[in-house]
Amino acid sequence: MDASLGAPPHDVSALPNFTPYPRAKRLRRLATSEDAYLSLPELAAYTGLSQRLLRTYLQDPTRPLPSYRFGTRVLVRRTEFDAWATQFRTAGGERIRKIVNDVLADVKKRA
Repeated sequence: MDASLGAPPHDVSALPNFTPYPRAKRLRRLATSEDAYLSLPELAAYTGLSQRLLRTYLQDPTRPLPSYRFGTRVLVRRTEFDAWATQFRTAGGERIRKIVNDVLADVKKRA
């Protein structure tokens, strides 16, 4: 512990003139807010998808990503994104295998 600062050396908040990264508080708040509005960079961090792919989904003609536009700013509600993303859920391998086997069995019966 550094006696001149009164805190352990890894505690940067004890440093003189320390200003935390301004978005850090907001990102922590977003992490705890169930129904937060996320910007595209925040949504990209939340999902692991690229901003480019998210912008492509915003303009998809058949299933566009629900969003709110304020001038050039795009916001997406987290719960709406989660609901929208469920359409991309894939079935498990066993389920697909059963469907294929059922179709093949039906084809064999007709032949």
